[in-house]
Amino acid sequence: MSRLFIIIVIALFFITGYDLQAQEAEYNYKQQFTIDDGLPSNECHDIVQDSKGYIWIATDRGLVRYDGYSFRNYGVVDGLADISCLNLFLDNNDNIWINTISKNIYRYEQSKDKIIPYEYNDVVQAHGKQSSIIQNIIIDKDFNTYINFIGNNAVKIAPNGDTELIYSDNPYQGYILQHIDNYLLRSSDNFNSDNNLKPLSDSYVRLNKGDLIERQNISYQRRLIPIPINKNWTRAGRSCAFKLNTETVLLSSHGYNSLIIGDSICDVKSGQIINDITALPNGGFYTAQMNKIGVKYFDSIEGFKNDEYQNIHKDFSVSSIYISDDGTIWVSTLEDGMFILRNQFIKTIPLGQKKLQKISDVEISADGELYFISNDRTLSSYNLASGKINTRMSSESEITDLVHIGNQDAFALGGINSSIYKENEELKWLYRTDRNKHINISSNSNRITYEFHDELLLFSPNGLVSYFLPSAKEQYNTELSAFNRSIRIITACKYQQDHYLLGSAKGLYLLKDNQYYQLDTLFPVFSQRVNTIRKKNDSYVIGTQGAGVLIWDGQDQLQQYTSGNGLISDNIEEISINNDNGQIYVSTYSGLSMMTPTDTGYKIRSYTTAHGLPSNEVFDTEYYGDTLYIATGKGLASVNMYELSQAPRTLPLIEKIITRDSSYVNITNIGQLDYSDNTLDIQYKTIDFDLSGDINYRYNINDSKWTETQKTSLQLVELSPRAYQIELQSQNKNDEWSDSTLVQFSISPPWYQWWSTRAMVLLILFALAYFIYRNRIKRIESKASIEKEMRDLEKSALAAQMNPHFIFNCLNSIQHYIMKNDKESAMDYLGTFASLIRGSLRSSAESSISIAAEIKMLDNYLALEQLRLDHSFEYAIKTDKTLDTFQTFIPPMLIQPFVENAVIHGMKDKKDGGKITIAFSKNSDHLHVSVQDNGSRQVSKNPEHKSYGTSITQKRLAIINDLSESDIKVAPEYTEVGTAIRLKIKIQEPELPPKRPLRN
Repeated sequence: MSRLFIIIVIALFFITGYDLQAQEAEYNYKQQFTIDDGLPSNECHDIVQDSKGYIWIATDRGLVRYDGYSFRNYGVVDGLADISCLNLFLDNNDNIWINTISKNIYRYEQSKDKIIPYEYNDVVQAHGKQSSIIQNIIIDKDFNTYINFIGNNAVKIAPNGDTELIYSDNPYQGYILQHIDNYLLRSSDNFNSDNNLKPLSDSYVRLNKGDLIERQNISYQRRLIPIPINKNWTRAGRSCAFKLNTETVLLSSHGYNSLIIGDSICDVKSGQIINDITALPNGGFYTAQMNKIGVKYFDSIEGFKNDEYQNIHKDFSVSSIYISDDGTIWVSTLEDGMFILRNQFIKTIPLGQKKLQKISDVEISADGELYFISNDRTLSSYNLASGKINTRMSSESEITDLVHIGNQDAFALGGINSSIYKENEELKWLYRTDRNKHINISSNSNRITYEFHDELLLFSPNGLVSYFLPSAKEQYNTELSAFNRSIRIITACKYQQDHYLLGSAKGLYLLKDNQYYQLDTLFPVFSQRVNTIRKKNDSYVIGTQGAGVLIWDGQDQLQQYTSGNGLISDNIEEISINNDNGQIYVSTYSGLSMMTPTDTGYKIRSYTTAHGLPSNEVFDTEYYGDTLYIATGKGLASVNMYELSQAPRTLPLIEKIITRDSSYVNITNIGQLDYSDNTLDIQYKTIDFDLSGDINYRYNINDSKWTETQKTSLQLVELSPRAYQIELQSQNKNDEWSDSTLVQFSISPPWYQWWSTRAMVLLILFALAYFIYRNRIKRIESKASIEKEMRDLEKSALAAQMNPHFIFNCLNSIQHYIMKNDKESAMDYLGTFASLIRGSLRSSAESSISIAAEIKMLDNYLALEQLRLDHSFEYAIKTDKTLDTFQTFIPPMLIQPFVENAVIHGMKDKKDGGKITIAFSKNSDHLHVSVQDNGSRQVSKNPEHKSYGTSITQKRLAIINDLSESDIKVAPEYTEVGTAIRLKIKIQEPELPPKRPLRN
């Protein structure tokens, strides 16, 4: 192809620009919902939003609630006997009032999640006999209900059922009009006037607030009257009044539309019936129109007067338009379900015939002219101020790159015929595929990059050329050898003086002194395909195919960001850098990611068609002022960066909490649950219509670690008794977490863990311990008392043993020996008697005595008795050879009473030949003692006679057995030749005296 032919072809492609059409609506992103999406019917009549954010739709097949996830349908089983719903209204309690085709009214109560019939439907039916339908229902702040019937009258019904007829008219239609400020206007006549503005006639009365109060007509007594209404009241069907701004009111009645502007009135050109109208923040309007006209957009009051509009929805009969709290516009139709018009912060730029074309590259000149490549062959411009579009040039071959050369206000074009373009100047060819001229690089896909004030890089799979600007003089030229051409250069960036970084299909290379060095030895990830390299201050931002974004300091520091960090894709097509704020814009075929620098790295947000992009195929971005321009596969988009950063952080709503025993609706603090009612299902949702249910949530329990999920319910199983606080948060489209919704409750412990139960158990234990203590004290006191008694008994025993008769006899015997002048016998008797008395007194103070001591006292006693009875009996005391009489102990004076009985009773009738034998023997830890005499049986002839000594001894033995581990048993044996008393006594350990400390 000759140079002349190319110039002629290029010249023919310079085309004069054409203007844009009228400004398009800001709400231009549409989403439709039909039966296929969950609506019970495609015939929708009205839309409202409650304070929680739910969207409610009146359909001819029931009431519908939409939460951003799905549609919930309310019908007959929910209490709505008539499912043909026409209009919806909100009261101050956020209840939904439903007007049905049967002229019955129903109320959905939010707190109970229940539909109930209106208490005074019979009154409504009585007043609506002459009308086919209820046109409107208004509920004021005092819960008075205003009902307007098409054709005749309106009635006010108080909460107690009292009624008041508000208006009755002739056969012409009457209706309640939409509110102006805090009033409704009710009328039944049309406003006919010339198209020009005219002063209002004297029949109109205006108050200081500017409310239209009354109009008198000569032919009919028509009037407009004020009715106080609820501020949330929305629309009024076919005959309605709308306040468009502070000075303008639209009155619409069956195709006759009039504007009241200040104190003047005029008709508008449009003759269509307006069902509803929504004023937008930009001064524009949407109108809902019947007869398949659809939705019209008017950009101003003037445009509305002149009927200049855009048709947003055609071929639909629109019943209502509603703008929700987040700025979304909801459109209900009578044939095709419901539409959403979103006020997208990402807006498609109207490019006329190029609107849906592929925009592969975009650059902006210093004077605000946006240049772009469409369908890869045409260079066009779009004036950001005027909106004018011009086609600058076209080419027969592909244009691969568009680079703005800032200091020359020119553009470099990549492709087969790479060139520099500047308006009103001849093209400067950087490189041509002219076979008559020697060239180092030949390719059909040359690309260009420019990131320096004086150097432009042109590269192809075969090599790289550096041009010096502004002369476009070649200053560096390299061509890959045949061996290295498999590298296939994709992108390039200057690294140092005469050193370049090359991105290729085989990874990242360094071009130095015409030598190529692969850099995967520095970092293995450098072996991934590199699609783009951009310089950011002293670092290099590298877009890879499959490894995301790499940020390299050119030395030994590397950061990697992938889809795991929030990138929309790991396959990067292009990167742009905003040097003012350091943001990095990452273009992929899955959408756009924006990387914002933070103290710890980069925060990443991603955007797709769900956010308003015309296509997820993003090829390039360009920043100008506060706006980012985005080249996509379906046109050019723009976004205000401030608006891009704004997104509501909506708290999750607690819809229902279900336990084993109960269900709670719209409650976040359910109080205390029984310990057996400890399994909960917490159902929640965040209403964010932009995300259409694709919402991330996180929760923690009692300040524990956050857990992320996309589920809209949380199951808590077998909770232990304690207080609980659950924090729920949701993430908006900018990946920001909302504040916390708190769910609070407590699980009561079982009765055995109650504090009262514990206190009672402690009280019982204390009482039991006190009882045991008191019982112990009583036993100790009882033991002390018994021991005292025992000591007294021992004294008594001693006294009984040493009875006065015995002592008297002993003294008589002593006297007898003295009188006989038998001094020696008297002295012996007296010595023995004294020894017995001393032994008895000493032993009475001890708890136990040795057998040797006991034997000595017995020997003294028997010796005295033997002398007293003139030796009428003999006695013997025997001990077992194995028995240590000095180390074996028994209670004192235990044997003596039985020996005394043997003397007194056994030897009583003996003149001589009497014999008493006492024997001691040991068997294990018991002592066996026998007292045997050969006298007559020791049975008293007097049955009432009781031996005092024996009685005391028996009682003493019982006490000894009770207080100690002793087990003393007495077994008497009576024979014809005498009596034997046998005792079995547990041997006691001797009581050792306390040790005394050693003295030095």
